[in-house]
Amino acid sequence: MAAALLGGCATLDPDQVASDVMDEAAQRTQLALNGSGSLDTAPAAVDLALVHNRSVRADLLQAGVSAAELNALSRPGNPIFEVVSLPGGDHGRVLDVDLRASVLGVAATPWRARTARAAYAAERSEALLRLVDFTADVERAWVEAVAARQRLDLYARILEAAEAAMTIAEELDAAGNRPAIARVRERNMLINVQLEYATAQLQAEAARFALERLTGQGVRLEELPVALPAPVPAILPGEDEVLDASLPLARSRAQVEAVSRAAGLENWASLLDHAEIGLAAEREDREWARGWMAEISLPLFDQGQHRRAAARLRAEQALERHAALTADIVAALTNARSVHALAVEQATRVDDDLLPASEALLEQTLLQYNAMQLGVFELLNAFETRTRAGLAWIDAHAAAHQADIAVRQLAAGGSPGAVSIMPVAAGPSADAGDH
Repeated sequence: MAAALLGGCATLDPDQVASDVMDEAAQRTQLALNGSGSLDTAPAAVDLALVHNRSVRADLLQAGVSAAELNALSRPGNPIFEVVSLPGGDHGRVLDVDLRASVLGVAATPWRARTARAAYAAERSEALLRLVDFTADVERAWVEAVAARQRLDLYARILEAAEAAMTIAEELDAAGNRPAIARVRERNMLINVQLEYATAQLQAEAARFALERLTGQGVRLEELPVALPAPVPAILPGEDEVLDASLPLARSRAQVEAVSRAAGLENWASLLDHAEIGLAAEREDREWARGWMAEISLPLFDQGQHRRAAARLRAEQALERHAALTADIVAALTNARSVHALAVEQATRVDDDLLPASEALLEQTLLQYNAMQLGVFELLNAFETRTRAGLAWIDAHAAAHQADIAVRQLAAGGSPGAVSIMPVAAGPSADAGDH
């Protein structure tokens, strides 16, 4: 009767769980998933990755597996039906019929079901956490890929200018109007620019491949925007808001509950793990004899104290990890706020100060060059300074975007481990380009 009642418990639909997790992740990350299939924006890249990345789909299916396991653990173990038939001579065959069930298997089913539900909640939080972190990883990879493409384009301009300057220098050398040191300086600059361009190519390829691996399909640099978008002012979340939304904390709370319930159950299971009661019937001389049976393991050599101690220590361990995780999330939020403020300030300084200063330097150098007051090396140096100011712009804006992604990841409940002190570009030095 107990088994029949417990068998009618409500169940979760494993196939629906994956869809529910995806919907909640989209709501937390505030991404409009429309299947555009492009790389024009970071959300579009996330949309593309969610469709084509097989690892994400595997994580979602794991949540469905956990739901199916919860359904299984919410029911008691099936009773055992045993029939023994023995020859009985002139009296006919002797039948021995037993029907028995585990005492703990039935009585502890509600307790085990609650433990299994806590474990399912932890697994669902884990799947949701992976999805939230994955969207942040794709956004970061997209920002870095676009920034790498911009850097490569700027280095290509530097290289083009250096090669053009060398052509002019060779003409001047042929006319015999310059000292030998000028040719050596310009040749040295060209070699350094060529090496930097090659490094930029390697970095762009690494960034392209990282984005390709996350999206699950081929990516070409030409498919990406030519420049990073302007950083959008972020709404910085409060500490309580982040802690309430934190999926690692939700998973940790569910794990604490699961191991605590398991520790409570272990107090009985360590003694009654093998305890069965049931009905017995025997047929002999064409007559049935009915009765009952009980079976229990005697706790003579092991009273279960070690199992109970291990379960208690696991519960205390889960509590300690939960407290450490809370402190880690608070520290990550503080760091993310600081980095975001620094990155936005640096991007503003590059826009307001560095770019106008480098543009003014280039204009004045051109005037002096046209008046034959400066040579090719000084002109190339000024052009390189202007271009490196563009590199500083890319670095500062990329850092601002990365900081914004980290803040939004925490607000969506993501992992604090993904938030770290990100480098903020300091811009070129006063003698940039002077190799």
